[in-house]
Amino acid sequence: MDPGARSLTAGSAHRLLAGLVAVACLASAAAGWWNSATNDEPYFTLGAYAAVASEGLWVVEHPPLYKLAAGISLHVLPLKPPAHPDAVAFSRLPGVIHAFLHENHVPALTILRVARLGMLVFLVLLLWGVFRLGEVVAGPEVGLAAAFALACQPLVLGHAFVVHTDVPAAACWVWACVYLERFLAGQSQAWAGLGVWLGLALAAKHSGVLLLLLVFLRVLVARLRHKPVAFLRLLGALVLSWLVPFLIT
Repeated sequence: MDPGARSLTAGSAHRLLAGLVAVACLASAAAGWWNSATNDEPYFTLGAYAAVASEGLWVVEHPPLYKLAAGISLHVLPLKPPAHPDAVAFSRLPGVIHAFLHENHVPALTILRVARLGMLVFLVLLLWGVFRLGEVVAGPEVGLAAAFALACQPLVLGHAFVVHTDVPAAACWVWACVYLERFLAGQSQAWAGLGVWLGLALAAKHSGVLLLLLVFLRVLVARLRHKPVAFLRLLGALVLSWLVPFLIT
């Protein structure tokens, strides 16, 4: 295949990917548009709004990344802020959650929909990242096939339109793997992308710390295959990975 043909194939794959991502986002939103809240979604929605409004730190057991996306989205609505968590006894927590969602200036379903729309950015990142990872490993055709397979997964589309940590975490994991492969391929600036996405994974879900083990194992495999590894740049990526969630938090 000549270079012109390769370029045409990549360009076509990118256009198809854009259409696929748009359809996936529409399908995800349509499937969950009339859905009531999941068991813990009211609490996470309150926490997302409060995190961006600086109304106190609710949902302390979760890192902040999903809260930023949903919370920024919620701030287009004229919402009544919740009480500060320091002034709420644990026994009153269900009442605070209920009041924020069901006794606010706009209907509860509107609050949920707007918060969920902010989460779709992570579905875009996930599908785009899967495409990029397949492209790095085996070319744009493989990347497009992988993204198509993921976009046809009902569990992914259903969970993407929910205020939660899982799809954001999956997106960050995939992008960290993209930059890990680029780093091991010798791309000079890939260490910075690796560090940022490792940090975002940590800011998305605490299980992101396991990515550090994945990086270690992947580097070990590369060394066993006698491939050079820029260890100083790798150290820089690891330092960056801890700095990013610190700054976000």
